[in-house]
Amino acid sequence: MGGIRVILEQTHHLLERGYHVNILTHQSKEIPWFDSKIKPIVIPEFSTDIPKTDILVASYWPTAYEVNNFTDVRKYYLVQHYEPLFENNSVAFELAKNTYRLPLKKLTVSHWISDKLEKETQQKSSCISNAIQPQKFQLPEGFAVNKPEKTQILAVASDMARWKGIEELFLVFKKLKETRTDIEITFITSDKRINSHHKQCIDNFIVSPIQEALIAYYQRADLFIHTSYYEGFGLPPLEAMAANTCIVAVDSGGINDYAKHNENAIIVPARDYDALFLSIYFLLDRPAIREKLAFNAQKTAQQFTWNKVIDKLENIFLEDSSN
Repeated sequence: MGGIRVILEQTHHLLERGYHVNILTHQSKEIPWFDSKIKPIVIPEFSTDIPKTDILVASYWPTAYEVNNFTDVRKYYLVQHYEPLFENNSVAFELAKNTYRLPLKKLTVSHWISDKLEKETQQKSSCISNAIQPQKFQLPEGFAVNKPEKTQILAVASDMARWKGIEELFLVFKKLKETRTDIEITFITSDKRINSHHKQCIDNFIVSPIQEALIAYYQRADLFIHTSYYEGFGLPPLEAMAANTCIVAVDSGGINDYAKHNENAIIVPARDYDALFLSIYFLLDRPAIREKLAFNAQKTAQQFTWNKVIDKLENIFLEDSSN
């Protein structure tokens, strides 16, 4: 999942800069899909038996309560989403919401999250942003992708969660298939659950492709569709932008840190799926506009590097240590 990849990327880059970093987890220590020598340490919940450290960072709301219990360490909370939105019962919702009032220094991945936390708690947080490796998504100089005759439409979702806008996405796909014969739709996810009704709306259903294959799908696409109700940042649209693909998205919050309407993307109001359909339909017959938006998108994506994120993170740690 994207949030776990972000933690691993941050860890990997801090290690490269000479810091000693441990990842503590309550689950599996195997990460076969991440190319790194990082080996997380598995500990019981609320264990105090951890390696000696100067800095302790919570990365999900239950771990914020654990980190808060420690003394004699500098305590931080990496907030990658407004996590109460994930909780269905009222008790878990309030517990998640309460973590933002704990005396932990908040690090957010988008201004949408920072603004939301400040309105709720009247506390400032530090936005360190998020990143990708832009060069991984770009073709080598002189190479070109062989585009199929049909216009390629791509959507990527880590799972089939309701808040990813999956039902609405497939309604848009259905409508497109009913009105156009010149398109090919690909849907990529790590979740194998898909019903036959949904499958009829797409041409290709891809589950957990290897990174190289995922990048090839991004590069092959003419349009990338993003439908989440809300995203703390949203990595797939930025990855598509890095691959020189035009994106059409509903306003999911965090996406506004990099996607600008009519400049490098088409952004429609939150949950306005009729506007999403009309925007896609409009772009299908206007390749020149798609190409212009994709060109600007790729330039934007090149600015979101891990070095910049780690510079911000390192500066925060160093400033706090001197205070």
